[in-house]
Amino acid sequence: MRIAVLAKQVPDTSSGRRFEGSRLVRGEDDVLNEFDENAVEAAAELVAAHGGEVLAVSMGPEDASDALVRCLALGADSAYLLSDPLLENADVTVTARALAALISLLAEEEAIDLVLCGMAASDAMTSMLPAALAAVMNVPLVSQVRELTVDPDSGHVQALRSVDGVDETLRAPLPAVVSVTDQLNEPR
Repeated sequence: MRIAVLAKQVPDTSSGRRFEGSRLVRGEDDVLNEFDENAVEAAAELVAAHGGEVLAVSMGPEDASDALVRCLALGADSAYLLSDPLLENADVTVTARALAALISLLAEEEAIDLVLCGMAASDAMTSMLPAALAAVMNVPLVSQVRELTVDPDSGHVQALRSVDGVDETLRAPLPAVVSVTDQLNEPR
């Protein structure tokens, strides 16, 4: 099982912000998005149970490699950074297309069975990227997952999520994009 995990470097919420001219400079102390840590942990647990590898994938400036180093420490087997000045200030659609292209390139080596991501990025909290990525990749999306199982033999993922106080169990064929909540696990 090959699992790609989206990883975003975000400002440390305790670091300062300032303006330089008209540009907001977020803190110099950027960190891996906290919700993405849950996705890396989930991927590492699935690979431990079923075999395979975890590929951490990110888009951002060169220093976003720090977030990928954290992913490697959390159990990812390899890490890939898409960094291009033309992608600076990309909106969610451009980001989804760029990440889908990178994942597609990685899938040329061997198929990607699952894409995991955190439920939101702590810098914007829009939760839009998982849906946009699934749409661009033309695969199912299962969002807000708090319990996750994968059956590689049947080629399906099963997830429990709670939406507006209602628990739902969803099943989707692989490959799929799954966004996970911080209730799913405790990252190592």
